[in-house]
Amino acid sequence: MVLNTLLVDSEGSFGQQLRNLLKKYENIQVVGETATTDEALQLVSFFDYSIIFLTLNTENTNDYIKLFKVITESGVSLPFIIFLVDQKNFLPDVFSLNTIEYLSRPVREECLDKTLKKIFRLKNTGNINKSNKTSCMQYSGLLPVERKGKIILLEDKDIVYIYANGDYTFIKSAYEKYLTRFTLKELSLRLDPCLFFRCHRSYLVNIKKIKEIFTLENGTLMLTMEEVENGKVPVSRSRTQFIRKLVGI
Repeated sequence: MVLNTLLVDSEGSFGQQLRNLLKKYENIQVVGETATTDEALQLVSFFDYSIIFLTLNTENTNDYIKLFKVITESGVSLPFIIFLVDQKNFLPDVFSLNTIEYLSRPVREECLDKTLKKIFRLKNTGNINKSNKTSCMQYSGLLPVERKGKIILLEDKDIVYIYANGDYTFIKSAYEKYLTRFTLKELSLRLDPCLFFRCHRSYLVNIKKIKEIFTLENGTLMLTMEEVENGKVPVSRSRTQFIRKLVGI
């Protein structure tokens, strides 16, 4: 069992130490690292993380509490969240949240080992709070869209991709283009994460409708989608490694 891990280090001083400590764990794979909560929100919206490390200090506490609440209230698969806290700055409001653990900085190897063994044990025994389990069955598979002044229910399997253009969001199927009142962020939470992937800040794609993937001169990727004419969808640079992992290339 490989546990995909995200490092959120606003100070830029603990990421390298954590990466070095985590190297000895074969079932821990760091597949994302960022310094801001905005980027962290984007990453968790389109990739299923098992563990998230959050570096906390007195300046970013409110931002990270907000991030924590967004993650736990999103309705998608919940990761184990480990707060890394400066021992000199005791933050009771953070510790009162329903986190699995917190560690003092700099991280001591024996403390990290104890925390990860706890996570491994919970994963192996299945003794995890129900809210931490992934359930792709919780999604209805239907999405209300507008066409010619009427609201119709579109099955998610018929969606090829979704894109934002200014203040509007459109859904592209094989033969139609629909307007929806939902934003891309809202749709990324409403739609099945096992089927849809946020490949770009302006695009959400049906993974099963990807026909071709090719690399552009600047190193980013472009997707060719099935069933639609000129169905080219860009992949942003920050999401390139994730889509490569997603499709196994």
